[in-house]
Amino acid sequence: HDAGRKAFEDAEHQMTEIADDIRSKTADILKIQSNIDENKRDAFAARKEEQ
Repeated sequence: HDAGRKAFEDAEHQMTEIADDIRSKTADILKIQSNIDENKRDAFAARKEEQ
């Protein structure tokens, strides 16, 4: 029982770490997407000024 409980606790800990990592990476992706959108708007505005 102790070995099974330990294995379960380890798996649970790994799942928590994976979920935290996914949340962090998702936040990073959203920041990058926001930066891309901002750069697109800036580039569009710059092209519009050149015309």
